Amino acid sequence: MMQIRVFIIYRGFAHQKATKLIKNWFVTKFQCETVEISLNDNLDSVVQLTSAKKGDIIVMSCGGRDINNLFKKFNLKETITIALFPGILVNEQLDAFITRLSCSVVLLNSRKDELRYRKICKIFKVPFNGVLFGPAWFPPYIPQKFVSHDSKRKHVIFFEQTMVPFSNKDRKFLADELWELARKNGNILFSIKERKAEYTIKQLSISHFLNQKKVLENLRSVSNEVGELLAIGDIFISISSSALVEALVLGKNVHVLNDFKHIKHYSGFFKSSGLEVSFRLLNLENSKIPDSRWAYNNLYNPNDGLHNLGLKLKELSNAQNLNTYAITRPKLSTIWMHFPTCFGRHYKSTIRKINNAFNIIGI
Repeated sequence: MMQIRVFIIYRGFAHQKATKLIKNWFVTKFQCETVEISLNDNLDSVVQLTSAKKGDIIVMSCGGRDINNLFKKFNLKETITIALFPGILVNEQLDAFITRLSCSVVLLNSRKDELRYRKICKIFKVPFNGVLFGPAWFPPYIPQKFVSHDSKRKHVIFFEQTMVPFSNKDRKFLADELWELARKNGNILFSIKERKAEYTIKQLSISHFLNQKKVLENLRSVSNEVGELLAIGDIFISISSSALVEALVLGKNVHVLNDFKHIKHYSGFFKSSGLEVSFRLLNLENSKIPDSRWAYNNLYNPNDGLHNLGLKLKELSNAQNLNTYAITRPKLSTIWMHFPTCFGRHYKSTIRKINNAFNIIGI
């Protein structure tokens, strides 16, 4: 594998972050040359792919439309294409699976996703090309076990999100509750991981509201990388941040706030986890342990996933043809039969997304 080049393609910041683990693996284990390519809202920047040759690897951390546009624009039949998911998947996102069917390998976040994707492959009559991997956005340099940087007091990390909660009224309530939590627990250090740079004028950051309150010695906003915070934190709190998945993989104490509901966030992922709690009942002295069945189905260590990927790549290195199978368009009723829970109250939206996925992959 010494001569193999690995092209890393991503769309935005979160997509790029999700490639760091696999990029580090290719560089340190196989000494591969890597080429990073940002799509920057168009395909003009990917002309370097014209130099991709047989045996090269293309890692795609972007949406399904981008992935299929790359297949249409470039001849990728002799290259190994790896698609990953840069964040949590929820039940209704069947289109995310469908639009990755043409890839050589699809990295799957969990056993639950693996089961769902196996069904998708069977429905579309294509070989199963999935690899159980875990959260691809997991930091590449974090050991599995470590101690807090400050043994004298616990350290709570709150992960802020841009769209959750959605309204500024709810965001102010969140800031007020965090401030009160820090005030009541003066022996605990509280750090709020900011997303301030990503906000618009209409949506205000948590820090905006905290700056209007009395300064507390044990409450601060930070901009550290998530990996650094995972290393020094003891307790992790958020509403639906994918960073909580990273913390859980590391065996950290996690609390999922359920005071806020919004159709566009991923709180449903944590349903049945046993980790959800309201501010009113939040007790930092109690360690939260995820439900064992939920954890088995939804959490997987990506260090084990890298081993699985290595086995898959070894298998593909001997394959004669890559990405050449035809995809059969199934009836919507067949998909509905296999995934009835995806067609609930918002079934029209699910149908629209699936039909859009059909158009994207050209069937």
